Amino acid sequence: MHSWQSLFVCLAYLAAQVIMENHSQKMMLYHPAKKHELWKTLFFIFMMGGLLGCINVFLAMNSYSLQISFHLHFLFDALRAGIFEEIFFRMFLFALCLHITQSTYLNHTQVILSYFIMVLPHVLLHNSFSIDMMSVVILSLLFGLPFALMSRKINLLTAIGAHSFVDFIRFIMLGI
Repeated sequence: MHSWQSLFVCLAYLAAQVIMENHSQKMMLYHPAKKHELWKTLFFIFMMGGLLGCINVFLAMNSYSLQISFHLHFLFDALRAGIFEEIFFRMFLFALCLHITQSTYLNHTQVILSYFIMVLPHVLLHNSFSIDMMSVVILSLLFGLPFALMSRKINLLTAIGAHSFVDFIRFIMLGI
């Protein structure tokens, strides 16, 4: 499974890069030339990731009890999920939005629709057993939208890091 997931994430990343190559609103993995980019990236990874991780554990405590533990594979599982989901559900789907519009600039409506496209499939994946509209809205606003905004407004590495940190906190606190 992991090797297939690696193949798909590499192909999705390459496809997104090709699609966004000449687009002015492309999503960048990281902007090394921007001043203070590293500090902004680290701040959002740990502050937003930590906050969202605590909210995630709090919400999950209705169904799970605390089982605090640490296993090294928690770190790798969190990174795998963060990398795959952010590249596939944010970067690749955003690149498809750019490709579908065939324009160099997205208008306001297209931007809003692109955020729906970057958020809803990811939320529905995590909520696949029962599609409860209230939980879809809550998960979209609490987790999907912040990750999509980080990937678009800061860089993809920020969203990957924050997403991985959320999962890492959940794994440590709940063992799931």
